[in-house]
Parts: sequence; C-alpha cells; structure tokens
Amino acid sequence: MRMAVKLGYLGDGFHGYQRQPGKRTVEGCLIEALEETGLIADVKASRFSSAGRTDRGVNALGQVVSFDLEGTGKAACRRLNSMLPGDVFAWGQTAVPDTFDPRRGAISRAYTYLLRGKDIDPGEIRMHTDLFTGTHDFSQFSRPSERNNKRSVDEIEVVDGDPIILVFRARSFLWMQVRKMVTGLTSLARGELEPGEVSNALRGKRLAVAPAPAENLILFDIDYPGVDFEVDGACVCSAKEFLNESISRLEAGISVRRKIMGGLLENAPVA
Repeated sequence: MRMAVKLGYLGDGFHGYQRQPGKRTVEGCLIEALEETGLIADVKASRFSSAGRTDRGVNALGQVVSFDLEGTGKAACRRLNSMLPGDVFAWGQTAVPDTFDPRRGAISRAYTYLLRGKDIDPGEIRMHTDLFTGTHDFSQFSRPSERNNKRSVDEIEVVDGDPIILVFRARSFLWMQVRKMVTGLTSLARGELEPGEVSNALRGKRLAVAPAPAENLILFDIDYPGVDFEVDGACVCSAKEFLNESISRLEAGISVRRKIMGGLLENAPVA
C-alpha cells in the first residue's frame, strides 16, 4: 500500500530540506524515522518522494511525502512522531493510489510569507500584485537554472496586519521564486522599483533581485485531486505543545535582549 503523510517543520534548525551527508536536514530526519519505525524497509525500495525541497530556513505546515508502506499504516503519524525531533511533526495521513507522486500530482501550492516593516503599506503592495499573476518568465525572480522558467501564478493575497501576510498560490514555483517576488513587491511598494522594470524582468530582461529572508516563509498547503488527509488529533496536540514551548523560549530570549539593550542605553554617554 502507498501512503501519503502531511508534515510541518521549523526550518531554522536544519541545513535545508534535502538530505546532505553529515548535516541535519528535514528529509534526513524523516527517512531515519521511517526506517526506525518499520514504516519503510529501504528508502529506495519504498519509492520515497517529497512534494518539494524547501530552502534552508524555510518552514512548513503542509509538506507532503509518500512511500510504499511496510506492514500496516495504522497510527503512522504517531509512530513517526515517536522517532522525529519536535521541530518536525507529522499530523495527517491517507492511503493513495500506487501511482501517486506528491510533486507532480499537486494541483495547487500555497506559500505564506510574514512581512514586518512599518514603512510598508499593504495597500501599496496590493496595487502591484497583478504584475506577478498569470504566466510569465520568472528567470529573474528565481535561482538561476537551466529549467523552464515559465510559471503561472494563480493568486497573490495581501492580508493587512502586523505582520502583513502575503499568500502566493500556484501549481508550482521555481527555487526562491516566492522570496524574490516578495522582494519585488516590497521594492515596488517603497518606490525602489518601477512597474515597468518588473514587467520587463518578467519577459526575461536582466534585473538583480535578492531573495527575501527565508525564515519568514511557510510552505502552507498543497492540494491534490481526490486526496483527503485524515488529521490525527493527538499529533496536532503534541505539535501545539512543542510550538507553545518554543514560543515561550523565544519570548524569554527577547526579554533578555531588551533588558541588556536597556542597560547599554542607560550607561551610554550622552551624545
């Protein structure tokens, strides 16, 4: 039987998603856990496959992997989580056809970017999203490669707030495409780029665009026709506990840094 599992992870503790010798990666931890639990006997024989390989620092809620199962798939998510570190967690599973491919079979991917900056007006960003929707040559808004650089972006949603939330939806994206589109949109909103420059770049004209920081990006969801994941409530609860503990540690770290900064300011000479 072939199985698909939905995963989340925090990217800051990994050297990216893809396996690398001697480095801690999401895929490496996952394959090790699959083998230790007996869900697969061998990664190659299991036809293990991932929906995508996120860059170093990028997070996920909706990453999908599939594999040919050894034995029963009962409580697969819980079995996996028993061997996974807390910053990677399985929370949904389903049986899929033998031909299921999580990368090629996806009909829609959604990435969410959390954008902070009081100098950025979400309304200004929203004014320019149409430049990027539709089918374009995204060679200037992705990592250089020999691949076909044409992609179709279905929608870019801008949600007001602090942080501003940008949601990008398409069937597929190129490497760094979302992060470079974020840079393009914020540069347009600040007046650092003109719409004509972006339009020309989307037709292949050279434009230097740096990717926005990876840590603010989340692979949020991936959809497949006729595939519904069964959510494991216990796995969701355990992931929530880990994330709450992580939030508490981060908040404590922020308090320490603010206290140190305050002490420095108190002792700084008056300009």
